[in-house]
Amino acid sequence: MDKKQQIDDWYHAPVPEFQTKKAVYRFLWLFITLLLVYWIFKPHILILIVLFAGILALLYFSFLKPYFTAKARYDGRPSDDQIDKWIEEDMNLVINQSFKKFDIDEEDEDELKAPTFIICNPIGGASNFGSDGENRCALWGFHLLFFKEDSVLYYHGTFDSIKDSIIAEANERVFYKDIKSPKVEDTGGTTFSLTGTDISIYYSIIMPVHGKNRTSDVNLTVRAIEKLMHSTKYKTTQG
Repeated sequence: MDKKQQIDDWYHAPVPEFQTKKAVYRFLWLFITLLLVYWIFKPHILILIVLFAGILALLYFSFLKPYFTAKARYDGRPSDDQIDKWIEEDMNLVINQSFKKFDIDEEDEDELKAPTFIICNPIGGASNFGSDGENRCALWGFHLLFFKEDSVLYYHGTFDSIKDSIIAEANERVFYKDIKSPKVEDTGGTTFSLTGTDISIYYSIIMPVHGKNRTSDVNLTVRAIEKLMHSTKYKTTQG
């Protein structure tokens, strides 16, 4: 079974439930019907055996087989840890690809003037509670701010872990001279915005970010932006 199917099963495979009452009622109804057939028509014993075998086969395909098929699907789901690992791997892949979209070389210490601000957080879609009691959802939002010498590059989008693909993405560029100030608000989570622009990032639960010169520390990022806004290069750009 491939990864996409396993993730889909983790979210959508129903808890198997054997329909005991329905199976018993169906068996009794068929068995009583068989007794009536015997009482009215007095068929040969072999015919009765065949009819009874048919009843058992009907019950098997109607109740037992679907139950065991559903149970195998449910029991075969990946673990919570495996789901978390796949999500983290996928989001790190998205992050790495976003650097390539902007043709940014992370190894070039002169290209970016501050650690890249990265937020990856669950935003909805299919959801399910794991065995650890934690709720997980399939859609993840990702936001990245790249700090160039005179401007901020903003890349954001939505990743669907069931489809294993980015389903929406966009990017924009704003110059430091157009930013009035960075702003952080407590809005039931955190809203980080660059006033004077339309960049606004909301998040609550986030996936930890790993890597050199990458951060999810909003306060560190605010200080970096304020420093860049008042740098010599910024004043020169202002004219």
